[in-house]
Amino acid sequence: MAHSIELRPLNLKNFQSRHMYAYADTFSQITGNNSVLFRMGKGQKLFNDGFVSSISFTEPDHAANENFVINCKVRAEMKKRVTYQPSVEIRTTCQIITAKCTCRAGSAPSYCKHTFALLHAMEYDVRMSAQTVRNGLHSAGLKARTPRKKPYISEVTRKRRLEFAMNYKNKPMDFWKKVIFSDESKSKIFTPPSIRKIWRQNKTALESKNVVPTLKHGGGNVMVWRCVANNGASNLAFIDNKMNVLAVHKVLKFHYIVAHVLLMFTKQVYK
Repeated sequence: MAHSIELRPLNLKNFQSRHMYAYADTFSQITGNNSVLFRMGKGQKLFNDGFVSSISFTEPDHAANENFVINCKVRAEMKKRVTYQPSVEIRTTCQIITAKCTCRAGSAPSYCKHTFALLHAMEYDVRMSAQTVRNGLHSAGLKARTPRKKPYISEVTRKRRLEFAMNYKNKPMDFWKKVIFSDESKSKIFTPPSIRKIWRQNKTALESKNVVPTLKHGGGNVMVWRCVANNGASNLAFIDNKMNVLAVHKVLKFHYIVAHVLLMFTKQVYK
């Protein structure tokens, strides 16, 4: 059964460049032709330029076969619509047994540039461990951090808020002295500590020091409202029902600013 190397890692952790050189050296000894090193370089360039794709492999069946068979597709450099399909047979010890390719020079054993492009891709995927990825991210100045939590703002709301801010950014101070800013907030009565992990010994999971207390539905919640203006702030108001325009006017009526100074001079209310 063939597996995609993108979905399932190739279990050849010890595969290195020396195995490619050993395979190329076999060709040089048999034929006396040293052009194989040039083909290795061309294969490296094909891989670096992104000509290799669709890498798949068949795992060895130890009952009948102890070899991996790795396949891929390599686009031709000069012919955009032409794709070659090299295939490599390799032992679990990383020794390359043979290779073939659908190109003109790819008869088994193949030493064409498309075969070496596949071998370079194999080495890259095998050597690209999780730590290698982390090192690359660190070198780019990236660190693993817990994301900050912010209220969700849709794109439509974001544009409306920006438009609102642009319309009022040049208003004089006399205008803002006649404005009340209000907001409401909901808080849970019982909030468990935000503990992600703990250090504990085996068989101590249910000890009191190792558990996080919880309550059904968070133990309930309470919503409060308050407003502020140039002359001061209002008292804290507790909201029993859903907060809407009617609730805001009701709160303003019964929880106005000390000596109702704000309500006397305020013409607008912004939430």
